[in-house]
Amino acid sequence: MSDSLTATYHTLDFNLLSPEKFEHFCFWLADDCGEYKEVQYYSGSGDKGRDVIGCTFDGDLDYFQCKRYASLNYGILKEELDRIANHVKKGKIKKPRRIYFVLSSSLSPDAKDKLRSYAGTVDLPEPDFWDPVVLDKKIKNNSQALKNFFNISDQTEEDYPQVDVDGLIA
Repeated sequence: MSDSLTATYHTLDFNLLSPEKFEHFCFWLADDCGEYKEVQYYSGSGDKGRDVIGCTFDGDLDYFQCKRYASLNYGILKEELDRIANHVKKGKIKKPRRIYFVLSSSLSPDAKDKLRSYAGTVDLPEPDFWDPVVLDKKIKNNSQALKNFFNISDQTEEDYPQVDVDGLIA
């Protein structure tokens, strides 16, 4: 395989953002997707597992849990599902239509499968995962977010901060 096939594609390193900036970035992505009547930034102590909340035009809620970690595993995200489920069960928050885990690092396929299965056992919807490859596609379609969060404008992809995702990117 020729190196020229991968020479111009690089995944941004989302761990370069501070944890707070990563949450702001997640808010931007949710707000810019056009799916919500309102997007609320909830991060911080007492967020009940909801860093960002997307309120749909039908009144449903989607919860975004942002995780800027160098390494992620099943246990970290299972705790977040448990926290959301506990607050729903106690009536402190509404059961979400969707749960998004917005991740700065990759999560194994096995962990994703386990989390999807586990969510059903605690009466939550199967979570979706926005990992670095998904985030990379979303941000590269949003020039304002590229400029605001990575200070990138009018550059080629070779100039972007890079990360090797699972050894797939040259």
